[in-house]
Amino acid sequence: MDNLANFDQLDVKRSDAFCALTGRVQNTCYLEIGVNLIRRTTDVAVARARCKELSSHSQECIAGITQGQVPTAPIKVPNARPEQPRAEATAKASATVRMTDQGYSPQVLKIEQGQTVEFVNDSNEDYWPASDPHPIHTDYPGFDAQKSIHPGESWKFTFNRLGRYGYHNHLSPETHADVVISKAS
Repeated sequence: MDNLANFDQLDVKRSDAFCALTGRVQNTCYLEIGVNLIRRTTDVAVARARCKELSSHSQECIAGITQGQVPTAPIKVPNARPEQPRAEATAKASATVRMTDQGYSPQVLKIEQGQTVEFVNDSNEDYWPASDPHPIHTDYPGFDAQKSIHPGESWKFTFNRLGRYGYHNHLSPETHADVVISKAS
């Protein structure tokens, strides 16, 4: 279900057809559609409307929306310092991560606080860089492209928190790397 949602985003047609074939786990399957919908939009009304497009089990889907919502309270990140954006660092990418057919390159990127990293897709497949853990991306809140980055495209993110953070390809979670952010000199 998660893989279908990754590719189809807010379109529930294929997920609906898949869940209709799941027999005894059908209710759980439709619940998972809701969980995935709310992870792809912050608008509960949009997610609920998609649930109502299903051929059946819309109530299970709607229950999944509630289950999948990220808490509104701030997430505390151990050893993190308050964000202090630096205007000069956000003007352009100061480091590059290549997304290749073999994975992320470099495997460990060392940067300074406030630097922007450009994630460039040099592979033949879509990538979706996001903070660990999969699928909730909470180790570094906000570090989530929230969409597929197609071959030849790129996405930028400015790292303002100090520490070491793992990240993965949401579309293929075994593809993993780390970014280490140190205090700017």
